[in-house]
Amino acid sequence: MSTLWTPEGEHRIPRENSANNKEPSIEPEQMTESVPNIDDMSEEELEEMVNKVRSEVLSTPAIQIILNHISGLGELAAIHLSVDKPDLNSARLAIDCLEAISTTIKDRVDAQISDAVDTMLNQLRMAWINASS
Repeated sequence: MSTLWTPEGEHRIPRENSANNKEPSIEPEQMTESVPNIDDMSEEELEEMVNKVRSEVLSTPAIQIILNHISGLGELAAIHLSVDKPDLNSARLAIDCLEAISTTIKDRVDAQISDAVDTMLNQLRMAWINASS
């Protein structure tokens, strides 16, 4: 089960059961295991690593990666708004990008996901308004 970050916290996003909706092949804790220094890698090792990453990305449903980007954009906006001197331009850019992606996926995802993204967008817009006044 995936989650979507909003200023209210993490929201669980249920998945539909289908062959195309499977868990990613890399778990977050695996990503922190010894990451090789690419400067120390041979060209063949680097090419092998790139091919492995490409394969893992191809095995992950696009919507899952897009939802991770949505989460990141929401967090980016929230971080820029949460400091003593908010960076309104950076926050607005992240919010606008989030809105563009949200509009694009609205009819392609489950209503619960769409509603969670809309809620996050509305909260970020209100936070931007509060920070700008």
